Amino acid sequence: MTGPAHRLLQAIRPARHLHPERLCATVGRIEEVLDRFLGRKRSRALLESSNSHELARRMPVGPAQARDLASAIAASCDPDELARISDMLERSEISTAEAIDLHIRHKIPVSGLESDIVPVRAEGCWLHAIDGRCYLDLDSDYGAANLGASNAELGLALMNQACELISMKEERVHIPRARFLKTILEMMPGALDRFYWQNSNGEAVDKALKIAKAFTGCRGVIALEGGFHGRTHGAVAVTHNPAYREPFGLAQEDWVHFVGSDDVRAVEALLAEGRARTVIMELVQGEEAGIRPLDRGFAAEVRRSCDAHGAVLIFDEVQTGFGRVAEKPGQWFACQAYRTLPDILVIGESFGGGYPVRKRGQTPTLDT
Repeated sequence: MTGPAHRLLQAIRPARHLHPERLCATVGRIEEVLDRFLGRKRSRALLESSNSHELARRMPVGPAQARDLASAIAASCDPDELARISDMLERSEISTAEAIDLHIRHKIPVSGLESDIVPVRAEGCWLHAIDGRCYLDLDSDYGAANLGASNAELGLALMNQACELISMKEERVHIPRARFLKTILEMMPGALDRFYWQNSNGEAVDKALKIAKAFTGCRGVIALEGGFHGRTHGAVAVTHNPAYREPFGLAQEDWVHFVGSDDVRAVEALLAEGRARTVIMELVQGEEAGIRPLDRGFAAEVRRSCDAHGAVLIFDEVQTGFGRVAEKPGQWFACQAYRTLPDILVIGESFGGGYPVRKRGQTPTLDT
């Protein structure tokens, strides 16, 4: 089998050495694609002629059935139809209905399941869905995919490194980590030049809180109303919305003090009383407060209060870092536009263009 028919066969049963990540196509997916391009009547005839109608809809097509089906489809379709069918099967080997059902049955929900669009491929800011339709991506994976949901340069870099050395423990000197440090040091504001790697944004917030508490010797943390910092234990404890905290017994933590997003006096009072020595905030509140930039005077006053009381100021820039709120070239982080530097800067998501590369930078003063 050669040419277009061979491409179709490879879409149904992909070559392992070329696509180790893919499964073999199911009857349900083949039926879904044929229905779309050939209509129900022609689709039924082809499936019956290949004997694949006897297989369970969610079972992958076997080698003999795949060859029979590919031959039958190729013989019944013009070149344009054959190309479109192959393209759709290359996008997904699992049917829309099965993919949705698997998520409903087996995925523990974090929030509402979004099944109206099932993306399978992207070109920059354009998402191509399993049904062949194309959509402009205005979500960008919560802002993480600011380089596009598919970026050829990023993909090539990931493939090259994964084929050489996919992971290395924290203690080992690592050349890709050295490359990262050489690159990001040119972006960092002020004296923020020490880094600690974490697996997720929430973990980075947790670690920032731990460092601040260890440095100050004080458990108390001031967080802002409307703020969101993640879903891990410490991060959710300093997230304002009670709905995130209550299920885990974190609604009444005595070490967390929430204040208004412009209440400098409340911050000053808590610091002066010694009830807190850490302040954490987003300069542009996002997930819970809409898109709400903090007042620049407030951020500067909080910085002065932290300096006066020996407190640590943490800026959570997971959703604002890497140029997303820049006002001019060279402003990689919101704190640069605010002209206010934190002691610890939490970053993530966007640095890897959606790939889970999470980092946190800290000032060398915390080592003293």
